[in-house]
Amino acid sequence: MAIAETMVQREFLKAKWLADKERQDEAQNKLDLYHDDYEEIIRQKIKELFHKDNYERLYYHVNQSQNILKRVINEISTVYKTQPVREFGKDERYQEILNYSRLDMKLKKVNRYTNLLNETILKIGVRGGRIVYDVITPNIATIIQNEQDPTQADAIIYMVTRKNTVGDDSISYYYWDVYGNHYILDKDFRTSFVIYDEAAPQGSTEYYPYRDD
Repeated sequence: MAIAETMVQREFLKAKWLADKERQDEAQNKLDLYHDDYEEIIRQKIKELFHKDNYERLYYHVNQSQNILKRVINEISTVYKTQPVREFGKDERYQEILNYSRLDMKLKKVNRYTNLLNETILKIGVRGGRIVYDVITPNIATIIQNEQDPTQADAIIYMVTRKNTVGDDSISYYYWDVYGNHYILDKDFRTSFVIYDEAAPQGSTEYYPYRDD
């Protein structure tokens, strides 16, 4: 039976995700602040710190036109402040990949998000026959550490939603591990689709194509 199909594994992943919720929420708040979406954060913090009689008077003086956090992060993020020079820059096929993958823009974003959040994942994949770079931030991801070496990751889970699809705002989780397993899980962490399975026979559609015995 596939790893993610077992009840024990499913409950472990769910518990790990829920235990990581506080860190994810903190990362989400930082992203909201960076993207100027911080009115509610400021309101809640003032409510926590001050008596309700002073709340409206204090909030009136909050200046939201100057995002100091964004200014500092952008200033200290030095990747691609100048145009990068690449060894293969004159190769036409390489230049084509750079253009459609928007690699420069993605790496600039990764640099800023890493300075903001301490950690960011750049996942390289293929969609529609083209190389794509997905930026995964810690507000939607959880890492499963190796039990013997906590500096190593055994697996990653990250959340995706279909809010951009009309009439569908369902949540799914993508699960990858070092053994070659790749599953799509539903909101209850049950396997809804198997992409790669370490136990799949060679030649099957679920066989992990990069396995090296």
